[in-house]
Amino acid sequence: MPALSRLLVLALLLAACEGSNDAPPIARLAPPAPVETRDADGPPDAAPDTCWGRAEVSENGQEGAIGEIWFQIPCPADLNPQTIPSLQRALAARGLYKGPSTGLLDQATRDAIRRYQSSFGIESDVLSLAAAQSLGLVPVSRSKNGLPADAP
Repeated sequence: MPALSRLLVLALLLAACEGSNDAPPIARLAPPAPVETRDADGPPDAAPDTCWGRAEVSENGQEGAIGEIWFQIPCPADLNPQTIPSLQRALAARGLYKGPSTGLLDQATRDAIRRYQSSFGIESDVLSLAAAQSLGLVPVSRSKNGLPADAP
């Protein structure tokens, strides 16, 4: 079929589709929900513009808290709608999360967060800044010499 004929057939098909009103409407995607964080005011010596979480500490898994620890968490400005699916994929790659990448901060995701960051000494299902950085979810602050800001 010559090129001109193919163009004519294509134009006729497009024109026929344009007049059809029985095509289903395109579904609009709902805007992504904001990423949820559970932050606290922070310890008395907290730096300005930092976000904090806290966890109760018990003695060797016994009932009742004997104290609490504060830990830095990613601030909402550091998170975006892709953070939770990325978190779920990162935890799944480490064998800690077995569910689908839903983008929901559900109990299965929180349990996986707790398992992952227990190696950081944080027994909480609130994502710590250290865990988020080690998973590549938020940038690591760098000092002027290019090393992590908290490096000796």
